[in-house]
Amino acid sequence: MTSLRTFLGIGAQKAGTTRLAGYLAHHPHVYIPPIKEVHFFDLLGNDRGLRKRATLDIRLRHRFLEAAVAEDKDITAEMNEIRSIIDRFDIGHDPAKYRAMLMDAPPGKTICGEFTPAYAAMSAEDIARIPQVLDRPRILFILRNPVDRFLSQVSHHATPLTLKPQEVESPLHLLHKPGFAERTRYDWTLSSLDSAFPAEDIYVGFFEDLYGPEAETYHHRICDFLDLDPALGPKVPKGKAAKMRECDPDDRKTLVEAFEPAYRDVKKRLGRLPDTWEADLSSL
Repeated sequence: MTSLRTFLGIGAQKAGTTRLAGYLAHHPHVYIPPIKEVHFFDLLGNDRGLRKRATLDIRLRHRFLEAAVAEDKDITAEMNEIRSIIDRFDIGHDPAKYRAMLMDAPPGKTICGEFTPAYAAMSAEDIARIPQVLDRPRILFILRNPVDRFLSQVSHHATPLTLKPQEVESPLHLLHKPGFAERTRYDWTLSSLDSAFPAEDIYVGFFEDLYGPEAETYHHRICDFLDLDPALGPKVPKGKAAKMRECDPDDRKTLVEAFEPAYRDVKKRLGRLPDTWEADLSSL
């Protein structure tokens, strides 16, 4: 098995990682395992969490499989996804098996990696375990306007089956719910990354640059960071971000205040913010 360079897409959640993973997966020198979110580091040592994750993933894919069978469609993709989830469960918490999964690439690949946005919400101690498993991985951390990212996550989960009615009405009810706000505290994550990795191995970009006139430059910068020739990659995908959930102006200002450290830390680090970020900061 050939030893390849590695990368991790650690998030942020609802910040275009699926889109970016799809782009990189079609580059001839990149290998990404069949299951996009491996959840190795955030579940490391957590048997119960791993079993729960595998169960939920298989249930979801099984629903897709049933729908495909009902419509008499080809089920190859659904079966491959189910097999990849089973393979992930077999890896367990074994670093050697995890590395072998990443390195199980066809000939011609020079770099391999995976995208698990949950990694961005890990503690500094958990992030520090990554370089103990992977040798100098490149880290991709894509940021989205903190309030927009939070609202997108709220919309993703806002169904009568998962949230109470008052939580659907106002996103503020979820501000202190575990699994929401910490995914938007970019200042915490960036500090942890700085402690665990050399600066040259960390790429921080903006979700807002995924679309519009900056899209091609955005994708090419990521290729350069991963030592890939963008000319060999696929055509930069077109499209636009999904419509944002409506938010009362006063609620939005409250959310901006809650995430103010993230806005200011990112601006200090990168020297600029996209227009929507600046507009939120100016409201304080």
